[in-house]
Amino acid sequence: MLLDPSRFPFIPTLEQHWRAIRAEVDALRGGDFVEWFDRGAYSTGWNVYGLVATIHEARDRLAPDVRVRCPRTLELLDAIAGVQLAAFSVLEPGAIVFPHVDLDTGAVRCHLGLRVPVGARLQVGDRELTWSEGRCLVFDQRRRHGAANESKEPRVVLLVDVERSAYGI
Repeated sequence: MLLDPSRFPFIPTLEQHWRAIRAEVDALRGGDFVEWFDRGAYSTGWNVYGLVATIHEARDRLAPDVRVRCPRTLELLDAIAGVQLAAFSVLEPGAIVFPHVDLDTGAVRCHLGLRVPVGARLQVGDRELTWSEGRCLVFDQRRRHGAANESKEPRVVLLVDVERSAYGI
């Protein structure tokens, strides 16, 4: 289920500063990224660079210099109420995130499109969607969702999980 972005007051700020966020992810190198922790959830080529992990098992995998390397992104994330998890998420060409339902952590997921080639898609419920650079999609990850990148370029989003209760959901 897609959620109305107007319910989340942080979205206009993320969208306004998307180019600064993209510049920080672009400055990272391939070796800075790690495979998404749940290796059975995807075919191959889903890599992340962790930014925030408050209740997530990935908290032990955050780079020690994340605040130095991504200061503007972290400044923007620090201003968002209820962030549980945030990461740069990269789907390499040919990668498939299998349709699934996430465990209920009390959060909803926001994706800010940073590099979105033609052929990258997100499925939420019965809807097939595409990201747009500089725009956010918000969805309830307790609903069936999956993603694929059928392009020849990486798809990059800022993935942010925020507590539903912080936004009256």
